[in-house]
Amino acid sequence: MNKAMLNLLVLSAITALALMSGCIYDPSSGTVIVTEKVVVQFEEYREIPTIGSAVVAEDFKERIMDALDRENATIEDVVSISMVSGAYKVTKPSKAGHDWVITGTVTMKRQDDPMGPVTDGPANFIDMFNQSLDMAKGKPVVASLNSAGVDVVNRALADILLGGDPRLIITMESSSITPPPSPSDPLVFNWLAEVTFQAVVRVDQDPD
Repeated sequence: MNKAMLNLLVLSAITALALMSGCIYDPSSGTVIVTEKVVVQFEEYREIPTIGSAVVAEDFKERIMDALDRENATIEDVVSISMVSGAYKVTKPSKAGHDWVITGTVTMKRQDDPMGPVTDGPANFIDMFNQSLDMAKGKPVVASLNSAGVDVVNRALADILLGGDPRLIITMESSSITPPPSPSDPLVFNWLAEVTFQAVVRVDQDPD
């Protein structure tokens, strides 16, 4: 497979990162299940199938702390935290006048120091097989996640509970694009990657 890195979330600013939240209270255990959705936007421009773009999530911990703050909780109140799902969708379709179909592999890695070594991964995160961009417009496509990539995310989440501040990078290594993009017919579009995690948090009383 000819792979080229389309360095993409969890990933120098996740500035296009948005959060959607919710919680479920369990009175029997005195805990709240907090669900957060991290959304990262990517801009694609390709003149050949093996070139892509990059985004880095450096404020992953900050977003989790924001979620806990909304429940008046701290890291010490978290019983467990893990990633539960992933999805993607096209938000600004190509204006080429035809559909594009992409096959490739999305990988996840951790590199807390941008000048230092990779500390975890890269590991396979998502496989994309003949994904039509037209079919990915609007409603998110639920991703079939690979456990190795999810484990990289979960180890980063676990490290946050121990005081770490992880910096995660998602990379898409494309193997084919149909029709092949070219300088006269470049592939240009925007898309979102979504990562959802849940935290079980101890609370003193029923949430308001």
